[in-house]
Amino acid sequence: NVVKQYNEFKLKDQNIKLAVGLLFDTDITALGQDALAGTVYTTPWLWNMDDQSKTFADKFLKRTGIRPTFAHAGNYSAAWQYMDAVRRAGSDDADAVVKQLEGYKFSDFFIRNGFVRPEDHWVQHDALIAQVKPKSESKENFDYSKVVSTIAAEKASRPLSEAGCTMPK
Repeated sequence: NVVKQYNEFKLKDQNIKLAVGLLFDTDITALGQDALAGTVYTTPWLWNMDDQSKTFADKFLKRTGIRPTFAHAGNYSAAWQYMDAVRRAGSDDADAVVKQLEGYKFSDFFIRNGFVRPEDHWVQHDALIAQVKPKSESKENFDYSKVVSTIAAEKASRPLSEAGCTMPK
């Protein structure tokens, strides 16, 4: 509804930008790329943000017939990071695997500058500010967005000490 109202009231023409906290490529497909053009949003990943991401996305497309969203890519990355921790631990014992994950730094096709925060086991990584492009700027199907800026992993999440959550204690 907000996108429909945004366009009906011609807010884009008044230079009022639309910003949303969560937007999937499937949302852009459903609502229309031009209807969302200019919208700014946060995302952990874009399928065509670099060669490494595009290679994964092309393999995914070939196998499934669709481009991956960040949820597909994130789950695949998480599974690989877990399997790598099992390999490094030499065991699938939960405590041994957790020890391998705590503080571990990594980057892959999905995660950039990632690490597992030891205090709460939350994966920290770079976050992206993206913007939906007008359809006229797209080079291929599902080429919806461009990266506007990157938020470093250390700044993308509030430090646990400032969160006010007592659960990790």
